[in-house]
Amino acid sequence: MQDEAKSESYQSKVNKGGVPSEDVVGRAKNELARKDRAEKINHARQEMAQGMQKSMSGLKTH
Repeated sequence: MQDEAKSESYQSKVNKGGVPSEDVVGRAKNELARKDRAEKINHARQEMAQGMQKSMSGLKTH
């Protein structure tokens, strides 16, 4: 039991500023969310551009 208490005390001191693995996961999560938003924005832009092309081609009656 004493070894476990020492280990917990050590872990507490080492991870006082945050658990490194949690930091890595947090950064990865933020990066994935940013990329997902960027992909959605690009997709919406493409759909808008396609819609504009279709509407513009409907206006051309030459």
